Amino acid sequence: MPKAPKPPDKPLLPYMRYSRKVWDSVKSQHPEAKLWEIGKMIGQMWRELDDRDKQLYIDEYEAEKMDYSEQVKAYHNSPGYQAYLSAKSRSRDVPPLEDEPRFALQPNDEEEEDESFSIKQVSAARFHRNHRLVSDIFSDTAVPELRAIVNQQRMEVLKRQVQSLEAHQRNLETELEQIESAFGTKKRRIEEDASKFADELHRLCARSISEEERDGFFRKHYDMLLRQWSQKTEPRANEDSQGEAGEGEEGVSEASPEGSPEGVPEADPEAEETGE
Repeated sequence: MPKAPKPPDKPLLPYMRYSRKVWDSVKSQHPEAKLWEIGKMIGQMWRELDDRDKQLYIDEYEAEKMDYSEQVKAYHNSPGYQAYLSAKSRSRDVPPLEDEPRFALQPNDEEEEDESFSIKQVSAARFHRNHRLVSDIFSDTAVPELRAIVNQQRMEVLKRQVQSLEAHQRNLETELEQIESAFGTKKRRIEEDASKFADELHRLCARSISEEERDGFFRKHYDMLLRQWSQKTEPRANEDSQGEAGEGEEGVSEASPEGSPEGVPEADPEAEETGE
């Protein structure tokens, strides 16, 4: 039996058009992602796409669908397809031979009507269907993660950790209250000192002084500084004058040994007797 001629290609669905358009860009952005992960991303992008952008793909699909219906009519009326149908009917009318088995696989008419889809379209549809099935099978709802399964022993460990964290939290809260109390006391003391300082400053600055009082104040302290400076410098001058006088007396004592020099005390006879 001859094969049916190749039917016209069916138009791509709007989602398939969008998927074909963005597939390369998503693949370049996620080079390590698997095929089913990329398909999942594109499906999410299609669901979040604006209705106006979706309508562009839907309009293209509807336009090609009208052309496809006309091509299918021409295909069914083509001589090749008519010859295929006549050969198919003749093969059904031929009685089976005795050597042939009693049963045989009969082609499904519905599948033959779907032969208008191209191999690429069928493969793409099966791929997306399998992708959805695999995603549902390996999702968290179907296959829970092992780390999410908590046994009794793990529960006890978690309870102890919670209790430890609660005790630590209470200790931190107590320390925080103590710090806040100490800070409040220190703050109040500083505020009181600042208030006292402000009052004293206000008291001192409230009364204004005249120029005469100011000049008298400066003259008084200037004289006080002069007296202090003179008191500091007088002992040094006395020491220098005494040193010069001492040098002169030593020269006189060497010249006259019989008399004692002025400023040098004479020997005490009582002290000499006591020493003997």
